[in-house]
Amino acid sequence: MKIFKKLNWWLLSLILLGCLSVMGRAFAGDNVITVYCDKELGPINKLVFGNNLMGYDPVTYQNFKRPKEEMGEYRYSVMDYGAGIWDPKRKKPVKEVIDLAKETGLSIARFPGGCGTHLYDWKKTIGPEREHFLYGLDEFMKTAEQIGAEVVMTASYYTGDANDAADLVEYLNAANDGSNPNGGTDWAAERAKNGHPAPYNVKYFEVGNETWGSHRPKVKKISPGQYAKRYLKYYEAMKKADPSIQIGAVLFWSSSWNRKVTSIVKDKVDFGIQHTYPSPRVDREKVKKMAPKEVFRISLASPVLRDENRYPDFLKLLKKNAGRDIPLAITEYNGGFT
Repeated sequence: MKIFKKLNWWLLSLILLGCLSVMGRAFAGDNVITVYCDKELGPINKLVFGNNLMGYDPVTYQNFKRPKEEMGEYRYSVMDYGAGIWDPKRKKPVKEVIDLAKETGLSIARFPGGCGTHLYDWKKTIGPEREHFLYGLDEFMKTAEQIGAEVVMTASYYTGDANDAADLVEYLNAANDGSNPNGGTDWAAERAKNGHPAPYNVKYFEVGNETWGSHRPKVKKISPGQYAKRYLKYYEAMKKADPSIQIGAVLFWSSSWNRKVTSIVKDKVDFGIQHTYPSPRVDREKVKKMAPKEVFRISLASPVLRDENRYPDFLKLLKKNAGRDIPLAITEYNGGFT
C-alpha cells in the first residue's frame, strides 16, 4: 500500500486497486489479511471510482461476415439505449440506473467505450436528425451531469484526424460567444442548437484506445512510432482549442512500445493510459472446470503480484522523458475470465 501513496494515481476503473493489496499474495494455500487500524494512508482520490459508458457504432464488434440486412435493428438496439442507462423514446436517462450510479459513488465516466472508439465519428452522434447513435455525445454528457460525474472522453485515432479531435474539444468546451476558436463550423453554436448553450467543460481526453493492437476488423496494426507522431498532432490541435484540458497517451505492457512512445511525445502528455484485465492465466479449458470463487481468488491476486511491480516502471519512464511526474490512468479495469 505504501507504493500507492507515493505514486499519486488519480484514476482507476471499476475496482480500487488499493483494496486488492490486502488480499493474499499467494495463489495457493490460506491467505492471511492483516489490517493496521493505527496507520492512515491519507484521503482517497474520488476519481478512482470510474466506469465506462457505451454508445459506439456496434459494427465495431459484430461479425462482418453477417450482412447488415440480416442483423437489422438489433445492430443498434443496445447502443441506442446506452447499454441500459438511456431511454431513447423518452430522450432521458433511466432514473433507476442513475440512482444506482449515484449510490455506488460513480465519480468519473469514460465514453464512447473501449475499442468502439476506433470507428466512432462523433459528428454523426449529435443533432436531431439521427436514425441511430441515439445515445450520442450530448446524451452521454446529460447522463454524466445527472450522475454528477466527471468525464474522460476518448478521441478516435482511426476515424477522423487531429482537426476532428480539436472540433470535439471545441464542441464540448468552447464558450457560445461567436469566438469559434478553430474557424469553420462554430461548434459551440452547434452545441447550443442541440440544447446545451453552456460549455460542458470536459477536462480529460484520451488519444485513441489500445492502439497497440489490431484486434478489431478494419483496424490496422500500427507501430509505437506511428502512434506517437500522430498523437502529437492531436495534442497540438486539441490544446489549441482549449489549453486547460488534460490529454493522455496510450501505454502498454510492452516495454518497447512504452519506451518509443514516451521518447517521442516527451513532455507533451498529461497522463499515461493503461488497461488491465486480471485473469487466472491458465488454459481456458481448465478455467471451465474451476469453481467461480477459485477463478476470482487467483485473478484478483494477479494485480498485486504483477501490476504493483510494473506501474512504478511506467511512472519512472514517463518522468524520465517528460522531465516531470506524470500520473498514470487505469481507464479500463475488469476481469478477463473468459
